[in-house]
Amino acid sequence: MLRLSKETAIVGLPSEVSVELVIDLKERSPFSNTMIVQLSNDWFGYIPNRRIFDDGHYEAVVAKVVPGEGERMVAFALDLLNDL
Repeated sequence: MLRLSKETAIVGLPSEVSVELVIDLKERSPFSNTMIVQLSNDWFGYIPNRRIFDDGHYEAVVAKVVPGEGERMVAFALDLLNDL
């Protein structure tokens, strides 16, 4: 996490996060301008949301995380953003 101003923050996430999770994070962020940088510091596969797991899409089949971990990552990122 990097706070640039009262309105702007950058969030670095590892791996490739589903677009639905990124949108959720941006919409719930306390910063009006929240930039998401994926593939930051590490890559361990796709991070699907629960719907992708439920639908059985490719990202879920090859994911190295369990259902709900993407939502957990968003919740943790929101906690950190609120602490900035």
